[in-house]
Amino acid sequence: MISKKNLQNSLDPIKALLGKNGIATHNIEKIISVLSPLKLKKGEVFSQAGKRADKLGILIDGLLAAKYEKSDSIQEIISRFYYSPRNIIVASFESFYSGKKSNETIEALEDSYLTTISRDDLEDLYNEIPEMNRIGRQLAEESYILALQRIHQLQAMNGKERLEDFQRSYPELANRVKIQYLCSYLGMNRNALSRLMRKKSN
Repeated sequence: MISKKNLQNSLDPIKALLGKNGIATHNIEKIISVLSPLKLKKGEVFSQAGKRADKLGILIDGLLAAKYEKSDSIQEIISRFYYSPRNIIVASFESFYSGKKSNETIEALEDSYLTTISRDDLEDLYNEIPEMNRIGRQLAEESYILALQRIHQLQAMNGKERLEDFQRSYPELANRVKIQYLCSYLGMNRNALSRLMRKKSN
């Protein structure tokens, strides 16, 4: 675990975001006070398929991936990556908000540092700070939009277009994501992806 003291500077962007959304300073401090630091080593799990997702994370540093198992095989498919400074809200949203068991596992692909809030604490904040409800809706909407974009990418694009879209949309991940994870995310086999990557590098 990392201490809250060591995370204070890293929490400044979160405080700024809350301030921009109309959260008063004293309420920002209340929100920060219920956040808990979390360190995940590479390979450790933030939330597990088959269990209820009981916490939401804000990624400070590192890289995580959400994976689900295809119903017709034992193959795991990566549905999204979490990394700073872009996709930093880490949660199995459907499970977190509904209380149902999650159908996905969120795993650290690198040593990662987060700050987390429990479902109960977040519900208390929603009741105490009305503006938090708007932020919660925004997070849910952003997650839904990302899911729609993901469906479009897999259904409407061929392999080359998927790779180009990934490189254009996530240039920061180009040298961080191993090829097996990229194959899973793009829905391609390793040989086909390797050929495309070789062509682009020539």
